[in-house]
Amino acid sequence: MHRSILAVIAIGVPLMCMNDTGLSAEKHWPPLPLPKIACRGTEECGRFVEDNPGWGPHMPTLFLAAKNPDVAWQTPQEHVDWANDPLHSYVADGTGALTVIAHPGQWDDEYMATLKGLTGVEIAHGRDFSRACNGRWDRALTARIKAGLPPVWGFAADDTHSSKRSDRCWFAARLAKLTERDLKEALRNGNFYASTGPVITDIQVDGPTITVKVGQKSNIRWLKSGQYCMDTKYGVQPGVVSRDPGRSRCLKLDKNVTTSSYTLNDADGTTNPGKALFVRCVVSADERAAMTQPFVIRSTKAVANPYAATGKWYKGTSHNHVDALPGYSPERIRNYHGDYAAKGHACAFETGYDYWVVPMQRYPPDRTPLIQRVEPLRIAAGKAVEMSLRGRAFGPGARVLIDGRDVPQSRASGSDLIKFTTPAALAVGGHTVTVRNDNGFQDTRQYAFVVQKSLSVNDGWTHFTPDNSRLGSGQTYAVAADGGDGVWVATNHGLNHFDGRTWKLYRKGPDGMPAETFYDVAVDADGNAWFTCFRAVGVVAKGGGPVRKWLSLDPEGSRKYRFPGKQINQILLRGGEAFVTIFSRPGLFVFRDGKWSPVKVGLPNGAKITFHGLTMGPAGRMWMGSNAGVICWEPSKGDSGWKRYHTGNSSLPDDYVLRVAFDKRGRLWAATATRHEGPDGGLACLDNGKWTVYSPTNSPLPERRVWSVFPDRRGNVWAATGKGVACLRADGSWRVYTTTNSGLADNLVTDICQDRQGNLWFTTAGGVARLDADAVATSGVKAP
Repeated sequence: MHRSILAVIAIGVPLMCMNDTGLSAEKHWPPLPLPKIACRGTEECGRFVEDNPGWGPHMPTLFLAAKNPDVAWQTPQEHVDWANDPLHSYVADGTGALTVIAHPGQWDDEYMATLKGLTGVEIAHGRDFSRACNGRWDRALTARIKAGLPPVWGFAADDTHSSKRSDRCWFAARLAKLTERDLKEALRNGNFYASTGPVITDIQVDGPTITVKVGQKSNIRWLKSGQYCMDTKYGVQPGVVSRDPGRSRCLKLDKNVTTSSYTLNDADGTTNPGKALFVRCVVSADERAAMTQPFVIRSTKAVANPYAATGKWYKGTSHNHVDALPGYSPERIRNYHGDYAAKGHACAFETGYDYWVVPMQRYPPDRTPLIQRVEPLRIAAGKAVEMSLRGRAFGPGARVLIDGRDVPQSRASGSDLIKFTTPAALAVGGHTVTVRNDNGFQDTRQYAFVVQKSLSVNDGWTHFTPDNSRLGSGQTYAVAADGGDGVWVATNHGLNHFDGRTWKLYRKGPDGMPAETFYDVAVDADGNAWFTCFRAVGVVAKGGGPVRKWLSLDPEGSRKYRFPGKQINQILLRGGEAFVTIFSRPGLFVFRDGKWSPVKVGLPNGAKITFHGLTMGPAGRMWMGSNAGVICWEPSKGDSGWKRYHTGNSSLPDDYVLRVAFDKRGRLWAATATRHEGPDGGLACLDNGKWTVYSPTNSPLPERRVWSVFPDRRGNVWAATGKGVACLRADGSWRVYTTTNSGLADNLVTDICQDRQGNLWFTTAGGVARLDADAVATSGVKAP
């Protein structure tokens, strides 16, 4: 799965901007104010769209080659492990990406203390060092060192979602030279300090003595484990010199100085591992502060020193972003880095969200290879196959690696094509391809191609991608039958219609669409397609007529009521009404008599509920998936017509329910996608008041997080997961479809529908797959 929109800022070189559709633009900009490197990363939070359950901590992940395609069903530890794979960093130095916990709260304490391979935590965020955050960092450091884990380094980050509000929190790294490789090594090893203003000019260690020099008159405090002293919004109070642990305590306080030293000693307990595990330094001036990393005490006469003895200090930011959406102007990214450069930053990360809707910036395009396509996608087990790898910026000495191992005799045909032959002994499953240039940059495509099982069945499958059709993007969210011979598909870069022969693409701009990213589509009795997208709902008339649209205000434009959320999820048509769910509160809206209005939720704690999926059930009842279970509403009863099924009053396996649907027997099916680690989750069925739960532990369901569920006209029930599709057939048997045993486009499946002819359609992270009606009954791998 490749990511969209690629950009870079460099001094006096052209910027090339590319996206998944192959569009490109080049522009020469004047040099930036300062020498600079622009670094890539992303803010991972465990989801590919906003209404996915996600997991606790937000993690800026730095120096990534690409976004994590598996993050939506991984645990935080699994993501950290994935990031630490050296193949997943675009800086090919033998180490992986860096993971940092952002804006930590109380719920992140355990992750900060226990995650193996975690690089750091943000101890200053937005504009200040907070007392709570400093206390958490101290406790995390103490717990990790006691457990034999390395310390987590303290980061400072703006995270203002704007470079106009920048330079509030930053790091300074001591480097021999300003390169991505040197910066990555410094941030990984703690060779930097965090600041909201004060400047540190030198840090030296001589045995048990640490000396810090600063660039302004400052109060300099020395603390040991168990002490922290942040008591005001921006800086520190005078403090108390005390050997005791706790808030506002320190070992030593030097006032209004430019140099301060601390030596381990018996009186302070810093030579006794039972009383102190580390010491650190806090510099305060003008109600601002800077903090060193911890110096872990190794013996009575030595501390671990993360700092280089020489080098130049380079200022940078590790976590901020502009929330650039598909179709954005690359000027926004240029201005983002220009704003930081103008404020003295020599290196800056743009860490857009892991959501598909936010493109990941790819720096630098002139020196970093980009894999755009690997062909063929599927090969048979036991055969050596010649492959074509297409992309850009492949250097003359570029090497190809499969799963981290060099492929001999690969040959480049210019900078955009490489030919190589796969080993015959590759295992069944998805394989990773890496291109590594001589300059130390690389790109990695996970699941670049698949080695299929000998009994795989590809007959009856058709795979649509942007490479072989006008599909707007390979990242597809939803599919709906158009009532005729075709389907509508909502993608990350446009709304598509397939009439049975050709694809038509509707996009923002000349096509009149109000947004670029589309989340859901439904077709009314007249054949009109209603869609939800980023901040908007609209209609495309049957036959591709004029687009009607409603943005985040009522049709009259009076701004009487705005949609409160950005992502508008599922749409349900009922007679002359349309209902939509929004990832916000209030989260249910109805379009009636030409205007939108919120639906009042008559449930206890209703304000805490967000809605995801919608379906109509018997007796005119509406059923909804939510973050609080399955909810049933009888509109005829108004505010009193609400009922909720949740883990506290039913056998529902998890309260986070994404989609709901009724089968031809009148059973309700609920796709649950748990937030929690463990075995819970799966596909739930409500039949005559009784719940039955199917999970990977009691059925062939391949993954416990189910993104969508679809009962077809034959009585089969299809479950879309991140590891393939499972079909519970009407006779009670199971079939499982993956990329290794079928023509499924990608194992991450987001939605399913059936067209008039009986063909099954699947939206995935790698395009759209169609299973012909004749093959539905015969294809698939039988599961026990």
